[in-house]
Amino acid sequence: MRWLSVYLLCLLFKRSDRNERGATVVEYGILASTIAIAAIVVIALIGGDVLAYFQEAYDSIKSLW
Repeated sequence: MRWLSVYLLCLLFKRSDRNERGATVVEYGILASTIAIAAIVVIALIGGDVLAYFQEAYDSIKSLW
């Protein structure tokens, strides 16, 4: 009879492990999408300044030739 309780406990923990793996995948997905959104926002906010900086550098180099 003891083997039955051990077997049932093993099944319970295996099922719990699968559920945790699924939760981990969801957590990584949320983390990746949050990082992607943050990167898009930062690029949108400073993109114009970076473009102006590179344009100024390009114009300076172009004037040397």
